[in-house]
Amino acid sequence: MKPYNNPASGIDGYDDGINWIHVHYKNGKTYEYRSPPLATYHIATMKQLANSQDGLGTYINKNRDVYDAGRLVT
Repeated sequence: MKPYNNPASGIDGYDDGINWIHVHYKNGKTYEYRSPPLATYHIATMKQLANSQDGLGTYINKNRDVYDAGRLVT
């Protein structure tokens, strides 16, 4: 798991692959976001935000299709 070093965020880490990203939240839960069902631009944007360490949680919360597509993995 790669660290997400943004103390203001509820996210503390992430992992990513070609068409997916796992987002680990500070509450201990990990959600998977995958294309499909999400458009590939959502996954690409989420990876870019994760790598920049800023805006990932806000992006997920503001994009209902992303929020709804998250699948709990742990």
